[in-house]
Amino acid sequence: MVKRVPLTGCVFCGGRPLTAEHALGKWFRTTAGLAAPARVTKYRDDALTHEKYKPSFSEKLRVACLTCNTGWMHGLEEAVLPSVAEMVRGRPVMLLTAAQRLIATWFVKTCCVCEYIDVEPGRHIPRAHYEQIHVRRTSPPDWCQVWLGPARLPPAEFGVRLTQWRCEAVTLPGLDGTPDIGWLGTLRVGPIVLQALGCATRPTRMNRLDLRGGLIQIWPPAQHAVSFPRRPHVTFEQILPPPPPGRPLHPALMDKPT
Repeated sequence: MVKRVPLTGCVFCGGRPLTAEHALGKWFRTTAGLAAPARVTKYRDDALTHEKYKPSFSEKLRVACLTCNTGWMHGLEEAVLPSVAEMVRGRPVMLLTAAQRLIATWFVKTCCVCEYIDVEPGRHIPRAHYEQIHVRRTSPPDWCQVWLGPARLPPAEFGVRLTQWRCEAVTLPGLDGTPDIGWLGTLRVGPIVLQALGCATRPTRMNRLDLRGGLIQIWPPAQHAVSFPRRPHVTFEQILPPPPPGRPLHPALMDKPT
């Protein structure tokens, strides 16, 4: 079995010592009802790499230092816990712009950590985004978009906290005709799905009009207040772009440059 190469410093600040932490904090797994075994699927680009029953995101990763883990990362998780836990339970929530910003920041941070679940980690999200989220702490990096939506639970798995995670490279139409490489992170936990698109070289302008309102953009905020859950519901597979790896996003999903 291929083993993950240990990191020499924190992925956010480069500091030490590194601490062993779960990709999703204990508060999430317990408060959101994820401590029981669930069907967990993980992908590397198009390949399904893992699918089994176990507590969701139970891996411990040494990717962040003690200062980051117990400082700004802990504070960010505490700030989003009330809203995210209610959404995972399927309860109605109203998110104002401040809550949208914090949830978007927490999700990008989670993408940065979850990238290191793989044995070949850190391939998609640019270093600049790790550094910016460490400095800002309560707002996402430059040139990122984040969406939130209600996930459709398959009838055969009703009541099961199905979790799915995927991070991949995508090709963005370049402003001067030269394609740019971005990253797309998608997380589904039970009845909610979050998706983030980022690029290190230019702003992203992706829309999700193809989903007929199934995903709402929470960063940059598209609405002052967002109600959850909303209709229509979407599936994890529905919001992913088609193959192959490094796939170009369909032009219809991209707003024209201004």
